[in-house]
Amino acid sequence: MKNKFKIATLLFFATSFTLGACSDWTDIEGIDIKQPNIQEQNPELYTKYLENLCEYKKNQEHKL
Repeated sequence: MKNKFKIATLLFFATSFTLGACSDWTDIEGIDIKQPNIQEQNPELYTKYLENLCEYKKNQEHKL
């Protein structure tokens, strides 16, 4: 009976120390992720796109 009690006590303390030690590792930290857009990747292509878009919006043949 004493051996079972010692093993259970040892497992309890080992588990509590293990779970307590992981709390610092599992903290959530924010990270900055830079996701470039088309304007930053290719400014000339973006300028052409805006010009074409303005021309399309001026045209009355499309659905409003």
